Amino acid sequence: IMDIWYTSVIVQQEETKGDLVTYLTEHFPEYQWMPAEIVLEQTVGKVMETLEGMKIPITAALGAVVMLITALMQKLFIIREKAEVAMLKSIGMSSVHIRGWQISRMIITTFLAGIVAIPLSFVSNYLVLRPIFSLMGAEVSIQTDPVKAYLIYPGVLLVCVILTTAIG
Repeated sequence: IMDIWYTSVIVQQEETKGDLVTYLTEHFPEYQWMPAEIVLEQTVGKVMETLEGMKIPITAALGAVVMLITALMQKLFIIREKAEVAMLKSIGMSSVHIRGWQISRMIITTFLAGIVAIPLSFVSNYLVLRPIFSLMGAEVSIQTDPVKAYLIYPGVLLVCVILTTAIG
């Protein structure tokens, strides 16, 4: 069994990382010198690259779950409001208008859920995730890409809701 010890050396010089590694290797040949990025990659792995590759499958799985929940909600609404739908048809409202009404209701519900979810995500990041990581000794700041987190992914889920409502 081989033990590995890492020592962090902070150097205040104008040299590049490669030049500094060469200098330290020449003067301290008994040690193996490498930049911190390589050490992190060797010990932790390429976590960010792995997570980047998981975005599309996770989004697809989440979209499928949202579609299933939307289909269930739609069926429950229609069963509960069977008499109202029959009344609307009897006064001359077409099936297209009733379907449009269902789609608009699901869109409004999705927008309201998003409006509630955005502040809750800030609160959960601050009150839940940060204390969990601080218990493990890590001081983290949760970083989000606002365009992806608040426009692109909710837009994808909104499209899933609209498609499910229009098909069902």
